[in-house]
Amino acid sequence: MNKTVVRCAIYPRKSKQNDKSESMDVQIQMCEDYIKQNYENYTIKLYDKDYGVTGHSIKARKDFQRMMKDIKNGEIDIVVIQRYDRIARNTRDFCNLYHDMEKSGCNLVSVSQMIDTSTPYGKKFMYDLASTAELEWALNSERHKDVNKYARMRGKCNLSPYAMPFGYKAEVIDGVRRMVIDKEKEAIVRDAIDHYRKYQVKQGTTRYINEKYNLQLSHSFMQRLTSCEFYYGKYRENENYCEPYITKEEFLELQRISKSKMKSYTRDEKYFFFTGLLKCPECGRRLESQSQVQPSGWRYHYYRCYAPYRTGACNFRGNINERYIESYLLDHIEDELTKYENSATTSMEKENKIVDFEKYKKEMDRLTNAYIKGRIDESYYDDEYARLKALIDEATSEESEYPKKDINSVKKLFGENWKSAYLLLDRQNRKAFWQSIIESIEFNEDKTVKNVYFL
Repeated sequence: MNKTVVRCAIYPRKSKQNDKSESMDVQIQMCEDYIKQNYENYTIKLYDKDYGVTGHSIKARKDFQRMMKDIKNGEIDIVVIQRYDRIARNTRDFCNLYHDMEKSGCNLVSVSQMIDTSTPYGKKFMYDLASTAELEWALNSERHKDVNKYARMRGKCNLSPYAMPFGYKAEVIDGVRRMVIDKEKEAIVRDAIDHYRKYQVKQGTTRYINEKYNLQLSHSFMQRLTSCEFYYGKYRENENYCEPYITKEEFLELQRISKSKMKSYTRDEKYFFFTGLLKCPECGRRLESQSQVQPSGWRYHYYRCYAPYRTGACNFRGNINERYIESYLLDHIEDELTKYENSATTSMEKENKIVDFEKYKKEMDRLTNAYIKGRIDESYYDDEYARLKALIDEATSEESEYPKKDINSVKKLFGENWKSAYLLLDRQNRKAFWQSIIESIEFNEDKTVKNVYFL
């Protein structure tokens, strides 16, 4: 028996929550039994959060990504799975992932498909199994699509209650589950359609419906009402799928109104001056660039933090106008240069000190573990320990200061008539100018400039 402590990871996965394949508990138990039978000293780390997630996608499996990160950091010696298709159902992904594991010194074991991957034939057989898993997934996907298409053509409703459009419900008619108009909500939907036709404002219509019927519908209610084909009875290739609220011509009229009122938002504008330079005043994330065409035809460029809309991890919902930032820099660039030059240690340098400390501390922990396990000799350990200790002391010293940046080359750009020359530049060259001298810009909560950091 191997006396070295083996750091084991168990990764179970289940594509669907209600299918007849092995449950997560069964997979975990099989992997634990294998580890107990083959290793005397071991630790087990379980990655079991990918429940009901397909193996064809790596991005969707957050716990799998966490495991791969731990493998690359050298924290896992062996990954134990029930079958190879638990890792991936895509041959290319499987090969890349196995290569990453092998490169990090991590072994992969399937308890139900015992293959010796140390031999050429064993590796080939493992890749054959991965290819077979992808083929099975593709065939199952095709069968699933055919079954759903047949159900749609019959008018059978397979939608969950959460996916059901507002104003509809599912009822069993002649032995078939169908989507029919919900009589309790029918008046609300028809009232919303009539109100939108008359006033042509989605948010106003939503507020009207909420106030009149004491509801709490979101603004996406009207967006779906004017774009979802269910409301004139169509679902993909079946134009008589369900009971309609309106005719196809009336639906197209709603779409025409919606498109005519739609504001033009785009992120394809090539030359946002400060892309990647601005920080959110609350969460510190980089602000994203956006533009909007006004009724006059003028394009308004601005920057905003998208964390409040995507993750809710930030409460800053304001827009920062590009013209304001440009005007501020034109009027105060000399003052900002002086303030930056007089700062002995910038806030970004302080952040770098923290990052350095964490990096050296992790290196010292890995060095100590390697020495305890007998992987390095005492003299090497002493030399490396002394080197890392000195770096940690330097990073944590309150008296140590980073040298000031030499910004004389930046100051030379701002001669007597630099503003006149700047105003003659096109958008592409204005962007290049700011991007070449500014590292980042911080803001106060009232959206005014707080600090400007230079390259």
